[in-house]
Amino acid sequence: MKRWSLKRRLILYFSLLLITVWLASALLSWIEGRKFMNEFFDTQQMLFAKRLASANLTSLTRRLPESKDMLRGTPKHQRGEEEDDALGFAVFDSHGTLVLSDGENGDDFIFTSDSRGFVNGPIDDSDDEWRIVWVPSLDGKYLVAVGQELDFRRDIVFEMTFQQLAPWLYSLPLLLPGMLWLVSRALAPLRQVQQDLEARRPGDTTTIEALQAPDEVRPLINALNSLFGRMASLLARERAFISDAAHELRTPLSALRVQAEVAAMADDEPAVQKKALTSLIGGIDRSNRLVEQLLTLSRLEAIQAGGTVKTTPGLETAALDWPALIADALTEYRPAMEKKNLRVNVALEPSLPARQGYPGLVAVLLRNLVNNAVSYTEPEGWITIRSERDKHGLCSLVIANSGPGVSPDLLPRLTERFFRPPGQEQPGSGLGLAIAGRVAELHAMRLTITSKNGGENQPGKDEGKNDGNDAGFSVGLTPL
Repeated sequence: MKRWSLKRRLILYFSLLLITVWLASALLSWIEGRKFMNEFFDTQQMLFAKRLASANLTSLTRRLPESKDMLRGTPKHQRGEEEDDALGFAVFDSHGTLVLSDGENGDDFIFTSDSRGFVNGPIDDSDDEWRIVWVPSLDGKYLVAVGQELDFRRDIVFEMTFQQLAPWLYSLPLLLPGMLWLVSRALAPLRQVQQDLEARRPGDTTTIEALQAPDEVRPLINALNSLFGRMASLLARERAFISDAAHELRTPLSALRVQAEVAAMADDEPAVQKKALTSLIGGIDRSNRLVEQLLTLSRLEAIQAGGTVKTTPGLETAALDWPALIADALTEYRPAMEKKNLRVNVALEPSLPARQGYPGLVAVLLRNLVNNAVSYTEPEGWITIRSERDKHGLCSLVIANSGPGVSPDLLPRLTERFFRPPGQEQPGSGLGLAIAGRVAELHAMRLTITSKNGGENQPGKDEGKNDGNDAGFSVGLTPL
């Protein structure tokens, strides 16, 4: 049933509802009809019994004459619809002798001296149940019994109930097709959406018109339009990513080819060949790092598609051990720091941003920030990794260095993919800060970049500024 269409489900539910309502109505009609019939016939029996009890019973014949004999010669349509078994009566004296009856069922009444009021029970030896009222005569010499077969009452109640519900039964052949037509009309907007989606070409992210849709369908259309908007943004980022990646890979691959050709032609010049091979190895390392950065950025694009973090193999959430992650990043770049004779100072508080997250991605973020600080800090310079609190009490992680800084108008573009400020001599792909920004966003943090000339990538915000140290360049991670 879970795989049934919505139309089939609605028809089934409506049918079950109609049957349930019909059965409940039948039961209620039966209960109310039986109550009414019992009151009506009990009143009729009591009036008849009182009439007999107040009559002069000594002057009455022992048996009533037959109705057909009394109405002999009367047209049949004027004789009425008489039910012989509907009512019976009998009159007994104090000794239990039958002195008067209707000549039919009254002869079978069983006398009981202590019978008074209404009593349900059989007559003679049959299984038919009767309801009999026992009333003493005014002089106390006789006991009057007026009875009625209960099956007669039940038949009347059943007939009344059936007559009330018969129109429902007769209308079912018209009701079911009508219900099918109404359900089909109600689901027409969904079919229109289905046809619109089926007719779309791959990559078509235009919105669906929702003005004419009913209130129940409009949220679905709005959700689809929102999805199309996210898909359009994702496709645009994919196209830009592929274009930028192809452009960035073309230059190092061309350089690798040139170095390989130089090494091949310098067979009789070992020094030239060694230099070319060294440059070739360095180019391969840079290309390898570029590919790794591209793959990391591509993975971030995938898990952030549509603004939702998706489960990705190799990326599991866990508690973030910031001191350990920072120590690993520093250890990786220790040789480069020692080569430039850089001073490193680490001062961390226990409370750092993002207690839970993806340790693998945070490690990439820290490696990129440390690599950026090491690459752009001049020899004999310094790097500081510290935690600081702003005026709102939020604890941020700041990585500052004594580098030359960046022009204020270029700060907003540092997190763009493949962007590198003009005049840079250090090798790089322009992806480090872009990846750091994506990882920070994934962990509900803001990446804030400042330089010694006061420029900042988020004007109007003072989070992430250094605390007075003469830092040429600093990057802050602040929780949102």
